[in-house]
Amino acid sequence: MTFTQAIKQIRDLSRDDITGIVSDYVELKRSGNGMKGCCPFHDEKTPSFHVSDQKGIYKCFGCGLGGDAIDFVMRIDGKEFHEVIYQFADRFHITIENSSTGTDKKEPRIPEPIPGLKKVRSEIRKAGLVTVICGDSPTDEIDNKAAVNIPASFTPEEAKALRKFTNRCELVVGEVAWENVRESIKTGLTEGFSVTILSNGQSMDWIYYVTEVAQPERGDIIKLLAAIPDSISRSVYMTEYSNLASQNSEAEVCR
Repeated sequence: MTFTQAIKQIRDLSRDDITGIVSDYVELKRSGNGMKGCCPFHDEKTPSFHVSDQKGIYKCFGCGLGGDAIDFVMRIDGKEFHEVIYQFADRFHITIENSSTGTDKKEPRIPEPIPGLKKVRSEIRKAGLVTVICGDSPTDEIDNKAAVNIPASFTPEEAKALRKFTNRCELVVGEVAWENVRESIKTGLTEGFSVTILSNGQSMDWIYYVTEVAQPERGDIIKLLAAIPDSISRSVYMTEYSNLASQNSEAEVCR
């Protein structure tokens, strides 16, 4: 069976077996016509995570996440679509041909855009945040597993790869040169991330880091503001920057 042919069969089989699949990760109890448990994607004490045997879907009424069995495993394990298809093929004893003439099942080899990303994808999804360690920045103040290392500055390719798993990133910049920090912030904003900076053990929104710590030329800040793709968010940040600039000017006068 080809990969394309296997997808439909695996969707059908995984839909019928969604309770069994989800039960491998979540403790479920019978609730009406379905199953119920605590959501694995956010902290909660009162169960709001439901699995429907009849519909073949899961839905959390606490955080809003939902989908089919394939989506569930992609999200909780941080896997790509094709990886879950092969995983389910093993589960349902389906042989996927590697080519039109071959019968060996082999996973396509896709180079990692960031070294070690595959190992931490699930941690990034669970945390809802990725820590990006730039250059040789110290890591002793980082206490989470959802972290990746990149060279001095964040590239668009790296940002796009991480954006698949979260929309929040925290840059650890250490003693990295401002030019590289600026490019990393700009790339993160351009790709739609909510960007924070970890500096001296303190996490702060990028606009506060720029105005209070880095204090670059005004032109650099304007370029960063212009990189925000969403017009509403850009307007909010421009207003906040104006307020900060006014406060700093008043403080200088008082001195």
